[in-house]
Amino acid sequence: MLTALSIRQVVIIEALDLSFSPGLNTLTGETGAGKSILLDALGLALGARADTDLIAVDSDQAIVTASFQLPNNHPVWSLLAEAGAQPDDIEYLVLRRILNSDGRSRAYVNDTLVSIGLLRQVGELITEVHGQFEQQGLLHPNQHQKFLDAIGNLEGDAKEVASLWSSLREVESLLSEATSRASSVRDDEVYLRQSISELLDLSPAEDEETDLANRRAFLLKRSRLSQALADAIHALENSNAASTLRQIERSLSRLAEEAEGRFDSALAALERAGIELSEAEQALFAASDSLDADPETLDSLDSRLIAVRRLARKHNVRGDELPKLLEKLQNELERLERADEHLSDLSKKVVAARSNYFSAAEQLSKKRIIAARQLEIAVHKELPPLKLERAEIQVENERLEEHHWGPNGIDRIRFLARANIGVPFSAMHKVASGGELARFALALRVVLATNETVGMLIFDEVDAGVGGATATAVGERLKRLAKGVQTLVITHSPQVAALGEHQYQVEKSEVNGKTRTSVIKLEGTARREEIARMLSGSSITQEARAQADRLLEHS
Repeated sequence: MLTALSIRQVVIIEALDLSFSPGLNTLTGETGAGKSILLDALGLALGARADTDLIAVDSDQAIVTASFQLPNNHPVWSLLAEAGAQPDDIEYLVLRRILNSDGRSRAYVNDTLVSIGLLRQVGELITEVHGQFEQQGLLHPNQHQKFLDAIGNLEGDAKEVASLWSSLREVESLLSEATSRASSVRDDEVYLRQSISELLDLSPAEDEETDLANRRAFLLKRSRLSQALADAIHALENSNAASTLRQIERSLSRLAEEAEGRFDSALAALERAGIELSEAEQALFAASDSLDADPETLDSLDSRLIAVRRLARKHNVRGDELPKLLEKLQNELERLERADEHLSDLSKKVVAARSNYFSAAEQLSKKRIIAARQLEIAVHKELPPLKLERAEIQVENERLEEHHWGPNGIDRIRFLARANIGVPFSAMHKVASGGELARFALALRVVLATNETVGMLIFDEVDAGVGGATATAVGERLKRLAKGVQTLVITHSPQVAALGEHQYQVEKSEVNGKTRTSVIKLEGTARREEIARMLSGSSITQEARAQADRLLEHS
């Protein structure tokens, strides 16, 4: 609820500080005293469009501060949290607007600078204004569906529909992305299959390019190695070294006994030398045979190395990476081959999600039709006492084309009205005058009061053009409404004023040659005098005072 309003330099209000209480608060005063200026000032704090005409003529800026007390589960706190502007204290909300003469303005929420757009969103969440010429909240078409769901206790159903719509959109997005990817991959299918075929034909081995290069380098040296072995074998064969060693060994062996052991070491060495020489000869022949037995030729190695490097260049990889490239391309082709199955699964999920959404949305639509009839009946009961006995309200439930379905369901809800029987139903603002429109809003609001979380309602001259029993009916409904939500009413009706729990008088006076507006809270005799003035005009009679007493007594 609104707890305090501070106004500085707004039109003819120089400085004004007001406190408000729960229940029905009425503002009274003569025409032109400045009641509408109070609403304009409050509108500034709530994010309304700024007009420099609101700044007092002798000032260069206007400042308005509105303080509210809200429950900690009020949706405004979530809005501020999402915007990064949630205050530490989530019970008291202070809105401030500073308007400069150059047209620029600044907005603050609990001393945090915010955008005017955010301030306006906050204002729409915590207040609802109904006047003779400008309507918001429940008379605005984009709010009708929300209010109908509230009166029918369908918020849970609506939340489920919104959740199912979100799930449907999510799986549709996945299907769209998968289809796009599959289409892109299919464009490359010929390339994939051709590349895989080339790689399979080549059958590249791991690190093959390095191995081929090493083997090629060896083959380039093989002719020199073979010649070296041949020369060594030839030299060994022509040296008679083995024969010479055997001859020396035989000669010394014949004299070994006579040498009494002095030839033993030499003989052993000669024997070893013979053996080593024989082994060396055999190793040379074996090495020569291994070189001659290798069937690989330099030409075949060159051909293979060229093929590996050519394919590597084609795919912009190293030759040693060709096996991994083959595996990668085969995986891509496998994914492509599985794409149809994946798309089929996603398509089935979309069908199921759409079915779930439509089923829930259709049930919600049927419940809305029932709630609409209940709303119509309830509002029609409220219209005759408000001097709208010939008026009717109709809740239109329009089934939407599929491409217009959304989180709110498959239908569009609109509150229509007609002022007289026999004429077509139309939007409320087109069929009702200012006063009638405000009373339409009052009738709707009374019906919806227990289902709404708005913290403050403002009615600007909802009783315009009516009096007597009708004015009393208006006041009674405002008082009933104020039991659930703080209500502020600007009124010229003594019946309405008397029913208020708190009454404020707006006065205009001349101070130091300047016109100024002031507001005082009325109590006791002062309140009786104001209501008597409203009854009889500027000349207050005893009869008017007596009538004022009766009105206050029965309030």
